[in-house]
Amino acid sequence: MSRRREDRKEIVVMATTDETAIAIARSILEDEGIDYSMGGSGLRKFGGSTFLGATLGPMMGQAMLKVAPSRAREAAEMLQGLSGAVKLDEDGRLPGTTV
Repeated sequence: MSRRREDRKEIVVMATTDETAIAIARSILEDEGIDYSMGGSGLRKFGGSTFLGATLGPMMGQAMLKVAPSRAREAAEMLQGLSGAVKLDEDGRLPGTTV
């Protein structure tokens, strides 16, 4: 799938060590058709697979979910209430962005 030029820089909508919250967030985003990527020190690679640091939890660092700017506000709204979700400001915007 090709992305528009402005969508190439992704925005973090969640950063947490809570693996359950990440799993729920991924399910929500997938169900809504929102493309996302994962990053952060909480992810580990083993062979060709990437996974969360399951047994060490917070000691592994945070995992982050990132989405395209055009879907960031929508994604953030859906993830509100989950551990590590970026909080929207009083105007319903993501802090530090124009979305």
